[in-house]
Amino acid sequence: MYRSDDRIPSARLSTDGWYLQASYVLLQRWQAVARHDRFDPNVDARGDDTRTWTAGLNYLVRGHDLKLQVNYLRTMLPGSAPAQDKLIARLQAVF
Repeated sequence: MYRSDDRIPSARLSTDGWYLQASYVLLQRWQAVARHDRFDPNVDARGDDTRTWTAGLNYLVRGHDLKLQVNYLRTMLPGSAPAQDKLIARLQAVF
């Protein structure tokens, strides 16, 4: 629960969010990932939540110490805004 000193946007603000994620290892080096998450910045207001679907594929070069990740995200925003699509690639290295 957020409490504002100047009551802007309100004296109290309650938020809510969750996600569900699953992954599966294919052929020892490949990992498929799926995720759905939802964030509601104000539980008292209707229609202001953001939802994101993610589909990804990871290549495990040296386990989780060195891996290449490619993710596709589709985000549905509140209101009449169109959905946003993103493709993100990253390399993760642990020292």
